[in-house]
Amino acid sequence: MQTTARTVPPIIECENLVKIYKTRETEVLALQGLELTVQQGELMAIIGNSGSGKSTFLNMIGGLDRPSAGRLFVDGKDLFKLSDRELVRYKRSTVGFVWQNNARNLLPYLTALENVQTPMLFERGGNRRQRAQELLELVGMAHRKNSRLDQLSGGEQQRIAIALALANKPKLLLADEPTGAVDAKTAAYILDVFRRLNEELGLTIVIVTHDPNLARKVNRVVAIRDGKTSAERIAKGDYAARLDEISGFAQETHDEYALLDRAGRLQIPREMLDALNLSGNRLRVEMAEGRIVLTAPEESGNESK
Repeated sequence: MQTTARTVPPIIECENLVKIYKTRETEVLALQGLELTVQQGELMAIIGNSGSGKSTFLNMIGGLDRPSAGRLFVDGKDLFKLSDRELVRYKRSTVGFVWQNNARNLLPYLTALENVQTPMLFERGGNRRQRAQELLELVGMAHRKNSRLDQLSGGEQQRIAIALALANKPKLLLADEPTGAVDAKTAAYILDVFRRLNEELGLTIVIVTHDPNLARKVNRVVAIRDGKTSAERIAKGDYAARLDEISGFAQETHDEYALLDRAGRLQIPREMLDALNLSGNRLRVEMAEGRIVLTAPEESGNESK
């Protein structure tokens, strides 16, 4: 009997995701119908300006905040339907976090080894000390296992934070601006750690950042603008083989695509719209030789806003 390969479902699926923050006087729409799929084993980055919604999205998939509307599945779990107790279990077993601020990652009065063992206190059995030692070796910090935070550099602290995030054996590692507080050389080393974890463990890693240079280390970069996914860049060819040859967020390393939502809408980068010198909110849309062409309308100054 012939067997067919079973398709592995995505680890993250979100459709028309909305998040509204309310106060007595105002409402802030942080996510406005965001749609995104992340495959198991991906190493990807989400970029966007401050206030674009990227950290809000990370909090949604991490179980730290609940969506307002839409559809959100992570590792087959419907995050809209999880009870508070189930959500705690989800955060313990499915996701690991690395934050920019190490005060959120590590306890200053514990050594590196003791910090990494902390999430394991909820587990029964097993050699916690040995596993913590192995995780520190994985991130190149075994030699600093007995050091406390005030004896470590920012980059060393961040690598220990990564080991800590792996302590609960997560299926998904989430990193929010993990290189925002370190210099460029240290940031490159930290991103190399993420890439090695992805390749050696098959771990799915989602990195949120405002730094486009992260594209040097990942295969897919998704841009979020105004609470929606607006574009993504996919690495060309054998990316790993050329990693040492490229620098910066060079156009030749990735193909860029605009993203359509399920209604066929897309976001056009502001710099492209500005280049058309539009004074209104209308564009002429035409088909030409199998291409969709957008141009400024004639006498655009008379177009209504």
